[in-house]
Amino acid sequence: MRFETVIADESEHRRRVTTRYPDLDAQMVPTWGDVIAGDYVPWDSERDRPRYLIDMTDAEEGVAEALGRLRQV
Repeated sequence: MRFETVIADESEHRRRVTTRYPDLDAQMVPTWGDVIAGDYVPWDSERDRPRYLIDMTDAEEGVAEALGRLRQV
């Protein structure tokens, strides 16, 4: 089972990116500019196999949805 996660609410996505801090020494975290200019490759079901799209705008709801999908297997 494959999941793709997104944050559909752009302002929440931006907030999370801009308030992120490194967890490790010398770790670089992306800026919002890096994120929007990134090399995102859209999911392709033929190439990547089918997936469940999980909206993580509300992280608790997203995790609950993913766990629910996993329990169905």
